[in-house]
Amino acid sequence: MLIKNQLGFRMQELGLSVVDVANRVGVSRQSVRYWLSGRSFPGKSKTPLVEAALSMKLDFSEGTVEGATVAEKLEGVDRDLLFAILSLPPETRQLFQQLASKLANTHSAAMN
Repeated sequence: MLIKNQLGFRMQELGLSVVDVANRVGVSRQSVRYWLSGRSFPGKSKTPLVEAALSMKLDFSEGTVEGATVAEKLEGVDRDLLFAILSLPPETRQLFQQLASKLANTHSAAMN
């Protein structure tokens, strides 16, 4: 997942504004807005501060899987669904994860 999406989703989960993150990390609001727009990334010295401020670990792989991004491997509808699920509150996302796990286990058992 793109850095800008990771940051945006996590900020939304925590109910944090650009100003909140800027204050927690010790950067300007413009820096945070640049990160959220994808115009720039948190620098090497700011990354640990961002991760601490948002209680998360940033994934700088940008979703690359076997030469293509995850988004490129997903169909448009699937991608929209993924982003819709990621924007849900954490407890609701956890329910989706449990449901998907049960479905995968059921499918696996049926195939055996």
